[in-house]
Amino acid sequence: MRKVHNKETLLHTVMATALGTFLAYLSNLAVPMVVLIVVMVVDYATGMLNAWLKNQLDSRKGILGILKKIAYFALVIVGMVVDYILSSAFVKMNLNLPVGNCIGIIVVVWLIINEIISILENLSAIGIPLPKFLQHIVAHIKDNFDNIND
Repeated sequence: MRKVHNKETLLHTVMATALGTFLAYLSNLAVPMVVLIVVMVVDYATGMLNAWLKNQLDSRKGILGILKKIAYFALVIVGMVVDYILSSAFVKMNLNLPVGNCIGIIVVVWLIINEIISILENLSAIGIPLPKFLQHIVAHIKDNFDNIND
């Protein structure tokens, strides 16, 4: 019985250390990542509600939506890798240019804005009236994002 307790304690310690190290590495990226996760869940839920109300629920689309959201994390990791490469390059060149998580944060904020636009589109499609000022802001942001993506 004592050995199981020690294994559990060791497992908890390793997991806590790994999570703590990861969060310390993320530092100023942790809060935006939590916001991203929340808006991803809300977007998925409002999208599912929209499909359900229109009798268009499709498990294939639902799974693809989940996979797309998981792929967002790959994009964030790419941003973090770019930050690491830039920081390393600056150190090698003896330049004191702190990059931090700049690219990673830009990627996360871009994804958050994308998710918020999708949430508002889902709410509008469900029939939730959006305030005019919000409609204008969303239209403006969406136009700018569409121009950037083209």
